[in-house]
Amino acid sequence: MKKTLFKKHLFGARIAKMICFLALIFMSANIFSQQKITGTIYDEAGETIIGASIVVKGTSKGTVSDHEGKFSLEISEKSSLVITYLGYLQQEMAIGDQKNLTIKLREDAKNLDEVIVVGYGTQKKANLTGSVAAINSSMIESRPATNTSTALQGLMPGVTVIQNGGQPGKDDSSIRIRGVGTISNSDNPNNANPMYVVDGLTVSTINDIDPNDIENISVLKDAASAAIYGSRAANGVILITTKKGSNKPATVKYDAYFGVQSPTALPEYLPSHEYAHLYNNARLAENKQLAYTADEIEKFRNGSDPDNYPNTDWLDLFYKNGLQHSHRAEVSGGSEKTTYMFSLGYLSQDGVIDIANFKRYNARANISTQIKRASINFNLSHTYGNTIEPVGIIGGDMYQIFRQIGRIAPFVPYKYSNGYYGYMNDGNPLAWMDSEMKRQEQYRTTRGVASVSYELLEGLKIQEVIGYEYTAKADEKFVKDIQFYNWKTGAPTLYQGPNSQTDRREDAVMLNLQTLLTYNRRFDKHTVGGILGYSQEYSRTDWTKGYRKDFLNNDLWELNAGSPSGQEANGGAEEYALQSFFGRASYGYDDKYLFEANVRRDGTSRIIDSQRWGTFPSFSAAWRISSEPFWESLSSVISDAKIRASWGKLGNQQIGNYPYQSSLTQKNYTFGGSVQQGLALEDGSNRFIKWETSKTTNIGADFAFLANKLSMAIDVYERNTEDVLMKLPVSTLYGLKAPYQNAAKINNKGV
Repeated sequence: MKKTLFKKHLFGARIAKMICFLALIFMSANIFSQQKITGTIYDEAGETIIGASIVVKGTSKGTVSDHEGKFSLEISEKSSLVITYLGYLQQEMAIGDQKNLTIKLREDAKNLDEVIVVGYGTQKKANLTGSVAAINSSMIESRPATNTSTALQGLMPGVTVIQNGGQPGKDDSSIRIRGVGTISNSDNPNNANPMYVVDGLTVSTINDIDPNDIENISVLKDAASAAIYGSRAANGVILITTKKGSNKPATVKYDAYFGVQSPTALPEYLPSHEYAHLYNNARLAENKQLAYTADEIEKFRNGSDPDNYPNTDWLDLFYKNGLQHSHRAEVSGGSEKTTYMFSLGYLSQDGVIDIANFKRYNARANISTQIKRASINFNLSHTYGNTIEPVGIIGGDMYQIFRQIGRIAPFVPYKYSNGYYGYMNDGNPLAWMDSEMKRQEQYRTTRGVASVSYELLEGLKIQEVIGYEYTAKADEKFVKDIQFYNWKTGAPTLYQGPNSQTDRREDAVMLNLQTLLTYNRRFDKHTVGGILGYSQEYSRTDWTKGYRKDFLNNDLWELNAGSPSGQEANGGAEEYALQSFFGRASYGYDDKYLFEANVRRDGTSRIIDSQRWGTFPSFSAAWRISSEPFWESLSSVISDAKIRASWGKLGNQQIGNYPYQSSLTQKNYTFGGSVQQGLALEDGSNRFIKWETSKTTNIGADFAFLANKLSMAIDVYERNTEDVLMKLPVSTLYGLKAPYQNAAKINNKGV
């Protein structure tokens, strides 16, 4: 045994010696093939780069460029170098037999040259002089949001998003940019909303857009960035760009998600036996006879007689889990000349109670083509939404169902053993639900934007844009009647009715025409840009409403099946127009010193001729400190730094369509013992109202750290809103509803 072990050890030693010998030969060969190389690192402007990292690929061997951008390194002939520097793209080079290298690094376009959508154009993020926040599609797609406004929650500083509810189809959010800058009123509760622009078209809402169709979103927060939109930008502007095709072969993409919604933080109600016990204590404190005996309280507790001593958990019967799922299919691609993107989307959202649900269907087509010096773009989208909700007999809305569920006692049975409904004085909310009376709201929105641009000279383009939006809404509500019975005798008791049907139809159309002349050129270190534009917009809304009651039964709900007695028929129309001239001029020197001025002149039909036109200017400047030579020593940590300052004036015209005019309203009056139809003044008017204006001063700074991997923006602002349009209380002797007046001031400031 000992001899065998000795032989094995001897054999292992020989193998180890052989391996060491071969390794020595290999290392010697490598040493003899080493060569010394030198080089210089430059940026795109030809300036040397200090402190660039040069590493032999696959090893830890390397060096850095000196104060003149130069370096030297010993490497083998077949090696490759990896060159990196904060704020620049990584570059890899095969050396071969080169001895002296000249290496030029390019700035990281993803960070320093990131393009941000601004009013009527785009700008490099590094060259922005206003306060603009932006997010891209990846930040939106990671959230299973049912609508766009909710998807923005918590993503951008200075943008407050508050979800107003969780009802399917109505779970959109209120968006406020840097606080509330005006006073909402009953006539127009949304006048504090920002302006929404989708693919260059002003729209009334963004919640009918499939969030997965969005490429990027920009929020213009200060007056300098938003002044180009003038009279509608006082509360900020949200710009949305939808996805486009690319010059790549066709790709097919499918996305889906599934989820479950559950009610949370529900109140806990006492069971019947505890309820009865406390009720007895209350009567005892008032020296009254006890309402329940100990035996009766025990029957409430053990459930032995559910007809006479029920213990109904109304919340458990009412609430449930709701399934939610979304699907989207996309086909995109194109060539060097033409690109396309087509998408189809579907969203289904069930509520946490029966009947309540929402379905949305989206279709979109974006096509772009280049024909020599001309480019043509066409965006078309269509959305269909269908919201269904249960309604109660009292009030004819869903609110009363929730109200009654929260107040009905546990000793009221949902149903008796013979099938009759239990009820209290206001009925039984679950009986209303079981009857499936409901309200159905449908909308169909079609939007189209077509543009043709032509390059007249290098950097000079003219563009014609036409935008169209059509929305059709249908709102139908059928309230059924219910008869309750004595569960022991079967005799009819409480009747809730009559049944009724309410139908409302609304059609809205908006047409927008724009002409844009843009110029952008760079001359050595000078960058100049400008826009001249004209826009006109027309909008009209028509609506009709009909009501009838006393239908023959609850299976007939079309209006002509109801009784003409007490019927109602109403309708009307509204329209407004806006005409605008606007312009922007920008100048930058060496991408360090940046200046911009905007102006817009708006004329609106909502204000009398003498006050109709308003002018809204803005001025801004920025200093990109990180481009200065003295910043080089800090660039390894703070890769980009910029200081901004701006001032601007904006307007608000969200006050209804006819505030300065005296309009007539249909009113009936009695004459000769019978009711006659007539007209009367109802709303007060004010011919002296003028634009609501806000002036904003903003000082800010932008920083990027560690090769722009981490960014930070700081803004200090103050916004003063003057001539705020609101309705002040008036004496009853006035005889009309209060008119609008320029009657308030608002101050917003913050960091």
